[in-house]
Amino acid sequence: MADAHSKFTFEADANQVASIRSEMAAVEARKVLLDRLRMDSTKIGPDTERLLLKYCIEVPLNIAWYERARRSAQTIMRAQRLCVVVIMLGGLGAVAWITTSQIDKQLVTAQIGTMLATLLFALQVLVTATDKKAQLGGFWRASADLKEGWYTFEQSWSGRVPLERAALAEFETAVWQEIHNARKIARTEREAYFNTFKSAGELLTLASAGLDTVRSRGQQLAAQLKEDNAISGDARAAARKQLSDVRQKLMESKASIAASEAKEAALRDTAAAAEEIQAASKATISARAELVRYTEMMRMMAEVDPEGHVVVPG
Repeated sequence: MADAHSKFTFEADANQVASIRSEMAAVEARKVLLDRLRMDSTKIGPDTERLLLKYCIEVPLNIAWYERARRSAQTIMRAQRLCVVVIMLGGLGAVAWITTSQIDKQLVTAQIGTMLATLLFALQVLVTATDKKAQLGGFWRASADLKEGWYTFEQSWSGRVPLERAALAEFETAVWQEIHNARKIARTEREAYFNTFKSAGELLTLASAGLDTVRSRGQQLAAQLKEDNAISGDARAAARKQLSDVRQKLMESKASIAASEAKEAALRDTAAAAEEIQAASKATISARAELVRYTEMMRMMAEVDPEGHVVVPG
């Protein structure tokens, strides 16, 4: 086995790997490769050196690239899942708040439903346009296939590579075969990667389906608002009529008091019978009681006026 300290970049800290397959990185990878295969770098020819450099570009450096891409895709997928969870929890929390509050539950539920439908639609389009699941699978599979090829190659040739030029043919053939396999793996991954991109037509089809849902929610909300406005309008009309009736009664009570007082005064001036004066006095008292009653009704209606107007009893 190779020295435990001899590791490729993807086996150590892949975060430190450059984002491109540079020749310098390939040269460093070749040193690790020679160490892992227990080959003396001073005894191999320039042709073999160039061949191993190609191998390092196609295998170890590609593995490092796929590992970085896989972690990036995983981060995006976690963020997408978090957004979905937050939106759903927010919607559930809003509905739970409605069920325990004293507001118009049907109207607010319709509003929240429309808002959530719109948000989920927008999020669905965004997630679909930037879906990383298929890409993540492609990166993971390519990295695993390349690693499997490398470890199999290492096990087959570590410590058994002939250094004589005439005997290197079999080893170089095996290296070329690994390069060919690595390129095939990368080509398959690239095809799968580009197939994950959504065209404008596909996104438009998805958007059309989502818009139907949002439109339906909007129509439900509009109907609920219309019904709520109709009910509120009827309530305001009834309140205004009741207020008008009370004001009318209030004016009638004042007129009754004035009439009763005038009649009582006239009876006293003409020295009418005591029974007539007493009857007129009772009528005045009754009219004043009615005035107090309607004045109190006006005061209470001012506190609950549906339009928020302060009604001053007149």
